[in-house]
Amino acid sequence: MRIRFKTIIFSQLLFILSDRITAQGIPVDSVIKISCLSDTAQSYSLYLPNDYTKTKKYPVLLFLDPGGRGEVPVTKYRSVAAKYGIILTSSYNSRNFDAASSVNAIAAIHKDLLERFPVGISKTWLAGFSGGARMASFYAETNDIIDGVIACGAAFAGERSTANARKIPFAWIVGTVDMNFEEMLQANETLDLADQSSLLLLFNGGHSWPPVEQLSIAAYWLSGEESLLPGQPAIDEQLKKMIRDEKVLYHAWLEANEYKQLHGFEKTADSLLQQIKSAKGFKQSRRSFSESMEEERKYMDEFSLLFSQSVAMNDISISNDDTWKAMSSKLNRNSSNEYYQLSGERKFDFSWRLCSENYFQFMEIRQYGQAYKTAYILSFFQPAHLNAYYLMARAAAGLMDRSLCLKNLKQAIRKGGVTKEKIYGDAFITKLLDAETIDKLFS
Repeated sequence: MRIRFKTIIFSQLLFILSDRITAQGIPVDSVIKISCLSDTAQSYSLYLPNDYTKTKKYPVLLFLDPGGRGEVPVTKYRSVAAKYGIILTSSYNSRNFDAASSVNAIAAIHKDLLERFPVGISKTWLAGFSGGARMASFYAETNDIIDGVIACGAAFAGERSTANARKIPFAWIVGTVDMNFEEMLQANETLDLADQSSLLLLFNGGHSWPPVEQLSIAAYWLSGEESLLPGQPAIDEQLKKMIRDEKVLYHAWLEANEYKQLHGFEKTADSLLQQIKSAKGFKQSRRSFSESMEEERKYMDEFSLLFSQSVAMNDISISNDDTWKAMSSKLNRNSSNEYYQLSGERKFDFSWRLCSENYFQFMEIRQYGQAYKTAYILSFFQPAHLNAYYLMARAAAGLMDRSLCLKNLKQAIRKGGVTKEKIYGDAFITKLLDAETIDKLFS
């Protein structure tokens, strides 16, 4: 009661001190955390545009972050909302690998918005990143309260049933070194063939929430507001830069072809397409792109099969080192061909993410043997921010295997980034090793 009382007093003070407060006591042009009226266990981040008034209807863009970081997308894209007059919301409850959490969050937030702004909602769009994108796609195709989707870094959730899917517009946004790059190109092509509105936007980057510019274009496309062009000079320059770089001419062609769908960009896109197709290196660029994508698909299929077979075995020993060394040699991250190099980064991204995601899932359900093998495979595809040997040490500690834990801790320390303080703060390891043993590792 005391916390609620303070919240009420604070809201009243805000109302007194500022005229930029809605009738519901919610500040405009600010990112705030709010609890649902009918279900206080559900909370979300909210942004009302500066021109908000109860006499006008606004589209709502509801974000699903895979880690339930409600403030992240709302804060990142508030400038888009301010420009186009959009209400932004993002759940603090939705989580990756928990479909129910996302479904419940969407329903609760939508209900709460209707209770707070009963006549102020014109359209509801869903946007998600990674697993959040998959849930946004799934929910939108099965619930008629959703009018469009912006899927970032991932496409559909499992096999898609085109027979029952609602034909709403989908904007796909993906980085050129994102492991799901090929998947999203395929999703865009699938919807195009089904005569469903679909827009594909690329950016130079990996598996992350996209830059503001790309999300702004997607919001503009969904809104259909021709009077609000999202910065044509900036888009023109982006495409022209891609054209000047002969190594990625086919990427430029893909983007120019998509921009034909944007009101006000049709002539520019057509002109750029002609420039790209007549460029000296275009045919070779298209060929390199196709060949690298085919090789990438084969690699990911082979990796997935080998990974499943290795982890499914009962013992923790892995005797196929040569196999994983051979797989790591197929990455081509340093290829002189830009498309093979980008593909190599995507294959690397896919490999370590598959390992790390499975590792943490196995640790959570106490399948420490499978977790150990997963971390071992990760050691062949290790990104800078993960120490596979330390992960193996934690899994060995879960198995209560003191010798194996110490062996991997020594390797983890040699590799770097593992401090005495980190180990002391790890309950998995301190449950197995005493302070004297840990201190000796650093002596």
